Amino acid sequence: PCCQPRVKNIHFAASQVDGVVLRPGERFSLNEHLGPRTNEAGFLDAPTIVRGKMEPSPGGGISQFATTLFNAALDGGYEIVQRQPHTFYFSRYPEGHEATVSYPEPDLVFRNDTKSGLLIKTQYTSTYIRVLLYGDNEGRRVERKVSPRYDFVEPPIEYVPNEALDPEETKIKEPGQQGWTVTVTRLLEYPDGTTVDQTRRVV
Repeated sequence: PCCQPRVKNIHFAASQVDGVVLRPGERFSLNEHLGPRTNEAGFLDAPTIVRGKMEPSPGGGISQFATTLFNAALDGGYEIVQRQPHTFYFSRYPEGHEATVSYPEPDLVFRNDTKSGLLIKTQYTSTYIRVLLYGDNEGRRVERKVSPRYDFVEPPIEYVPNEALDPEETKIKEPGQQGWTVTVTRLLEYPDGTTVDQTRRVV
């Protein structure tokens, strides 16, 4: 939804990345480019995953920009150097194909492993974010695969004292979310017919 602090953080991050050019062989680090997330640097406080709980902190929400940038690089066939999934699953992200960032780690890093320059352009309105990559990926074709979910894990139960309740009474503060694992694959095909299978487990 429009106008939340997290949306403003997403737009701010996108504006900082818009127009970046990567030379052949050059890598792009989102953390190096944005620097520490502070209010003084222009980031607003918004919900962030901190040790398994949502807490407000400067720059909350920019993992949605990181995920969009990651998917652009993934589909472009570029080399993914560093990427870490969230510890929670958000249904707005492609399952298994998402990236979280925090300063200084985890980071999103990819490399322009082509012989041509690569221009990063961003577009956004109050309700969407888009990343466009302009370059020559030398005819690479990308196919994604995501396995069915497996290794299901129930959320742990944490009891918090509440003096307003009867000793025998309980109240659910947060229901928790079942965890799972998926196996994700990027099949990268080059014009000469060579195929590279890049598979990882995402928990």
